[in-house]
Amino acid sequence: MKAVQVVTFGKPADAVRLNDVPDVGAPGPGEVVVAVEAAPINATDLMIAAGRYGFLPPLPATLGIEGVGRVVAAGANVKSLKEGDRTLIPIMVPTWTERVKFAATWQRPLSLQADVQQLAMVGVNPATAYLLLTDMVKVPSGGWVIQNGANSATGRSVIAVAKSLGLKLVNVVRREELVPELRALGSGCRARRRS
Repeated sequence: MKAVQVVTFGKPADAVRLNDVPDVGAPGPGEVVVAVEAAPINATDLMIAAGRYGFLPPLPATLGIEGVGRVVAAGANVKSLKEGDRTLIPIMVPTWTERVKFAATWQRPLSLQADVQQLAMVGVNPATAYLLLTDMVKVPSGGWVIQNGANSATGRSVIAVAKSLGLKLVNVVRREELVPELRALGSGCRARRRS
């Protein structure tokens, strides 16, 4: 089995290698083995590789903090998933590898027609956006949200979550050519280029 691992902390391009790693083995009674279909590159991954994250794993360490894949084996006590199901991989389970094994506690099957690249990013950015708008700051329905960096993955998630909560948005981006793209998301924004 192959995995992208940090072998030394430093410049990410120099710090990672594609290594052979032991297979994850068969699932225990409450576990699943999932073949990773997609796993994004997050800022966390780059900070870990650079040795600048708050928690640094022992080396070598497989990267990836979120992803999506297909169940290839399910333990005897797993009732929510079966072989062939697509599911999210829990946050912080290293996903830059061919297969992962984890306890199937909350996972459910996902649509096989959905875009795996979008599903792979569900764990971090949409959750961050939702918590920002409902927990960190409770913006009442009809209230306003102003965000910088609206074209980022988290910014796009803020747009989607804000729309679903009935919030109004002002989105700020650096490049004027991004404005039509953000408007196409239906944010009703009046984004302007920063100087």
